[in-house]
Amino acid sequence: MIVTITIALMGLIVMQVYWINNALMVREEQFKDDLQKALTKTVIAVEEFETMNSIKINDKTKALWKSLQQQINPGTSSNKTEKITTRDTTIEKDGKSIKINEWEKEGIDSTNKVRTYEKGYTSTGGNVNMNFEGFDLNSLNIGDSVPMTAEGFQALGQKLMDNRTKIIDDILKEMMMMHMNKSIDQRISSFQLDSILKKQLNEFRITTQYEFIVVDGYKNPLMYKNKNTKQYMADFEREGNTVELFPGDYFSSPLFLSVYFPHQKRFLIGSMWVLLSFSALFILTIIGAFYYTISTIVQQKKLSEIKNDFINNMTHELKTPISTISLACEMLSDKDVSSTEKQRSNYINMINDENKRLGTLVENVLTNAVIERGELKLKPQSLYINAIIKDLIQAFEIQVHRRGGTIEFEPKAVSDLFEGDKVHITNVILNLLDNANKYTAETPHLKVMTYNQDHAICIAVTDNGIGISRDNLKKIFDKLYRVPSGNVHDVKGFGLGLSYVKAIMEKHNGQIAVESQPGRGSTFTLILPIYGKQNQNPGS
Repeated sequence: MIVTITIALMGLIVMQVYWINNALMVREEQFKDDLQKALTKTVIAVEEFETMNSIKINDKTKALWKSLQQQINPGTSSNKTEKITTRDTTIEKDGKSIKINEWEKEGIDSTNKVRTYEKGYTSTGGNVNMNFEGFDLNSLNIGDSVPMTAEGFQALGQKLMDNRTKIIDDILKEMMMMHMNKSIDQRISSFQLDSILKKQLNEFRITTQYEFIVVDGYKNPLMYKNKNTKQYMADFEREGNTVELFPGDYFSSPLFLSVYFPHQKRFLIGSMWVLLSFSALFILTIIGAFYYTISTIVQQKKLSEIKNDFINNMTHELKTPISTISLACEMLSDKDVSSTEKQRSNYINMINDENKRLGTLVENVLTNAVIERGELKLKPQSLYINAIIKDLIQAFEIQVHRRGGTIEFEPKAVSDLFEGDKVHITNVILNLLDNANKYTAETPHLKVMTYNQDHAICIAVTDNGIGISRDNLKKIFDKLYRVPSGNVHDVKGFGLGLSYVKAIMEKHNGQIAVESQPGRGSTFTLILPIYGKQNQNPGS
């Protein structure tokens, strides 16, 4: 299952990367297309800028331009004070009536104080005023019928167009002569070119950093955007986007504008951040789900092994006292077996001990089940920990002495009053003492010490047992976990003791710490908060 899901996941990621790469290539092509359009509009805008600038600074082109404006709009003049009157009239051609508008303009030229008079006609449907210079229509009255006037209008219109064309040709010739021997700096500055280029790029939403240079036909740099642009000369050769400047200058040396984007890739990726973000989110979600699925499977497998181990241990743990009780009962009920009062007492004590052992096993299982469901309720009361430990050691030292061992108690805690559940705290300390005794292969030498540290009371239980490896130290407080020892379990247990200890300490807002080295013993330390005003217990 893991291999199958891994292959499918890798295939999905590869396909996702492939589609993202395709989308990036499409975006790059669109960027190049938009850039080409922006550069084309830049060339047009530069020519328009240069044309208008040349007209403004050259006297001859300025006069020609003014004449052209007067030809296009004869009714306007900046040097005259004018009075304009209009009236409607009608002409006929080929039996058809054409409505026209007659205008008369009287004024005084402010330059030479000469009175001027002009008269003309425009079609009511037209937008161009026509000046009928040299054409006598003064005798024309409103409503008169003039059969041949339309031909006159056409002749005058053609004459006007010829005049305009001549003026435009004169302007272009003059400008061509002006620009023929000028350098690029004299025609347009770097700042002006940068402003025009930036405006056109922004119209196509190209907002990333750019650099530009202007080169001649031999690729010699003639203009830079700024002094920092020189560092990108090699990049202009490889990735520069070039367009010809002033393409209408047939008699001048060709000039080329080259643009380079240092952060083009970053800009393209940034413009696709929505697509990339969702793709990354989906991939991470799938990877997370895959990891969760695999970890769950592995965890379930481990739990299954722990469960089987727990069942096997529980079977052995329950079978031993049951067999012992059964054997003792048979001995007591067998009349053929002679027994003294002392033997009968031993059998009864054996039954009683094994019965208590069974009760303890069942109680441990039930208590852990209650803790797991979160239904454990404490019955707190004020306790003196030194006195509790002293009583426990007196009852427990019999088991240690049977093995020829010793148990030592050092009550160094001056403040030993705290709030807790006496039953559970007693069980916790007893559990640590029992483990210290059971997991000591040789003669046990146990030591219990209490001391105060950082407004807390600490209870340290030290043994000279088999110890615990560093890898297993992180797991010993897990439920049902037992330190691996192969298929042989010299010490019986369910793996519930230390998980119960940790749970009870957390319920009391306390902690448990452990230090251990294989073959050199272990030290388990309980840390409980001090409660209320402290007075040393007289019995400690």
